[in-house]
Amino acid sequence: MILGLILCPDNRFDLSKRILLTGVSSFTGCWFAKILHERGYEVVCPLPREKIFYDDLKKERLEFLPSGIDVLFDCPFGSDLFIDLLDREFDLLCLHGSYVHDYGKNTFLFSEAISQNLRRVEEVLRKALESAAKGVVWTSSVFENAVDLSKRNSRPPPWYRYALSKKVSGISLQHLCWENGMEFGRFVISNPFGPLQDRKLGHHLARSFLEQKSFELKTPHYVRDMIHVRHLASAYHRMVDSFFTPCPTTSLDPCEYVSSLLDFSKTFYGEFSQRLGYSCDVSFCDMDFIEPRSLVNKTEVCNLIEDYDPGSCWDELLRYYE
Repeated sequence: MILGLILCPDNRFDLSKRILLTGVSSFTGCWFAKILHERGYEVVCPLPREKIFYDDLKKERLEFLPSGIDVLFDCPFGSDLFIDLLDREFDLLCLHGSYVHDYGKNTFLFSEAISQNLRRVEEVLRKALESAAKGVVWTSSVFENAVDLSKRNSRPPPWYRYALSKKVSGISLQHLCWENGMEFGRFVISNPFGPLQDRKLGHHLARSFLEQKSFELKTPHYVRDMIHVRHLASAYHRMVDSFFTPCPTTSLDPCEYVSSLLDFSKTFYGEFSQRLGYSCDVSFCDMDFIEPRSLVNKTEVCNLIEDYDPGSCWDELLRYYE
């Protein structure tokens, strides 16, 4: 449901809107902050740990941020410092950060995740409401769509606890926002790729191609939607913009390349081949399905954003890995 995009005009706003955005040291978070700042928002980004803990790729992401973005260290969600920060009167809370430690393992601590995701959330929302915040944008994962709370699952796969923690946190936050008369929006992330990505499929494909090595894909038959991170960030900006219209977008699930991972890998190599003048092979092996075979978003990002330009995104990706 994207009523805000269908019914509301594509307005542009002044430069005074102040956004609180968590999770900015993540791959997607740093891009969200960058795009929001570039398009006129004042962005303040609290991070849960001291600066010394943000090294390697996380440090690179923070250095990637424009200088006008205010990053605050050692300010976890729900802490005294976080609640005091709300005195700065934010127009919108963008809760992108969440507990992800061991998110793909059975050792994932579900209770700790809920505790950190919703720590003192009633106080946070009350303080935000007092400062006239318009609402909350909550980042969701496409894996939540595979969680069925109506069915018994005695042997869940390793990723299930994380997906469940995100779903329960989001549902709870939505209810509390509505209880307080605040708007709530759910932004669903699927499989972004691009500069500053973790060592996932896009990273491995780029490195293998530049080293002119054949790449063996171990999960060829999963159907996923991959999306350029710049396009994802532009869609996020579009959702944030909608909260300053009479009809905010309540849910948005942008997608771009919807296919098997084998077909996407061939597309990826095809784009690099056009730019570099040589080709590499993608091989694959049989696989066990420990995740849902198909997990995809439904709203094509080319219909959501004005700056849709996949060619430039591929160029940008290649420059980063070169």
